Amino acid sequence: MLYQKRCVIIKKDEHYIIIFKSANESIALLNILRNKGYNIRIISAPCLITKGCARAIKFNYYDLDHIREEIKNSNINILGIYKKTYNGYKIDYTKIAP
Repeated sequence: MLYQKRCVIIKKDEHYIIIFKSANESIALLNILRNKGYNIRIISAPCLITKGCARAIKFNYYDLDHIREEIKNSNINILGIYKKTYNGYKIDYTKIAP
């Protein structure tokens, strides 16, 4: 009797990260966004993008436009917004905004 393995492709949720110039600015934006009810997490910034122990905020793609507006309104300095994509087993980050 032959058994066949099934290949299941799982689509990862598309999400973005914001990289900051300072830890204080990451915490300031984190507080603003949490108070407004956004589903966000603070994470260590990927070493592919920054050096050292920088912080990043991770959020879902459907909040992108609203979060960009919050950044603009709060005058918080960021290094960039990056889209996280999966290329097989490799993770890529594409800068979408300065």
